[in-house]
Amino acid sequence: MSFGRKHDAVGSWFSLRGVPHHVKLPYNRGIDRSVEFYRSRGNRLPTLDKHPMLSEFQRYVAELEVERGFEHQTVTDKCLLLGEEIGELFKAVRHCEGLKVDPDSSIGEVEHELADVFIYVCAIANRYNIDLEQAFRDKETLNHQRQWISPDPTEGRSAAKDAR
Repeated sequence: MSFGRKHDAVGSWFSLRGVPHHVKLPYNRGIDRSVEFYRSRGNRLPTLDKHPMLSEFQRYVAELEVERGFEHQTVTDKCLLLGEEIGELFKAVRHCEGLKVDPDSSIGEVEHELADVFIYVCAIANRYNIDLEQAFRDKETLNHQRQWISPDPTEGRSAAKDAR
């Protein structure tokens, strides 16, 4: 399914035009359930095992989105919401670190804001049909091939002196 831009498509995961007839959960692990099934459960929210794997978090987020009526939000919507949550995380960190914050603003707990960020990361990955665990492993394989060095602290200073 295309939304006019290549990366707004969610492939097999959500049908975002109109009310979806069914939802395939992240990266097609054979879990197919109808939206009607989710909504027919009343106020019962999806559940997570006590020690879930990353794929189970992605499934859980997919189910929560349907349960809460967020399955129609686009990747762009989710990215903008992620940005808002990152701002809330930064505000919570500033507060914890003793930096000035607006006393009239709402300040969340760092752990809650991190959880919100994680939820949006899962939602975005789901829309691109990305298995986050595999993506993490693939990226770390690349990172292991890189060299990590500390910059020479004198390099920046001499260049700054020359510019004066």
